[in-house]
Amino acid sequence: MATRTRLVFLTFPEFAEWLRETTRELDYEAILRRFQRSPTKWGYLPLERWDGRDESLAGNPQVYLTASGLPDLATIPPNQVIPGKLGWMQLAVPQVENGCLCMIQPGVKSDWYESETRRILENPTAIKVFERFWRKWKKHFTMGMIVRDRVTGAEGRYSVGYSAGTAEWFQSGGCLRESGGGNNEYIIPSKPS
Repeated sequence: MATRTRLVFLTFPEFAEWLRETTRELDYEAILRRFQRSPTKWGYLPLERWDGRDESLAGNPQVYLTASGLPDLATIPPNQVIPGKLGWMQLAVPQVENGCLCMIQPGVKSDWYESETRRILENPTAIKVFERFWRKWKKHFTMGMIVRDRVTGAEGRYSVGYSAGTAEWFQSGGCLRESGGGNNEYIIPSKPS
């Protein structure tokens, strides 16, 4: 049983460009899962392959990455996606909330609970997908940020990555936070470690 994850900040244009590059160069597929909230319909929409357009990432869909050779997406109920079982990696689209760029956490978990057999099962494919993905994406990030608790003022240096676009955002007065607010603010040090 294994988990792989990273904490990073990047802008939406960087995300879309690097995702296009990754799917092309690694022969990966990006799958989108959207949630619909309306007076007449509520729930997950059918899974869809990403068409490579920035506009397709609007509305904050859940993004999954996988090696090509997908099963027919129509056979996977969108409310029962189990990334570990499918060998898929999970990504969030970068968002700006209340003027703050939010951190994303690309990651995978290779195991899942199979309710029919009452066992924990494992699929190492997701780990391989993540490792190839991260080898490609890590070159875009400078690792090491200062994290400050907004309530207590306590701070420390952590292995959180940020992109060139994030550095520009921060230097222009933009704030960096976790999605949903949180107590922490993230600061790019004047001299990266």
